[in-house]
Amino acid sequence: MWVVIYLAKGKSVVTELRKLLEDNGILVIIRRKTNEADENEAFFEILVPQTEVEAAQDIIIEKD
Repeated sequence: MWVVIYLAKGKSVVTELRKLLEDNGILVIIRRKTNEADENEAFFEILVPQTEVEAAQDIIIEKD
């Protein structure tokens, strides 16, 4: 089962977080949630497998 762990605004933020998670061995799905024409104004969900939620959250927290 896939779980939403983060809601990000802007394609660049999502791309950065996806790379960070994938570089640490976490599988990632990105799902666009809004229909703005400008991808920098759109919101995206970051999903990971349920078994990797805690590890993914720790990676994101450590980044900040």
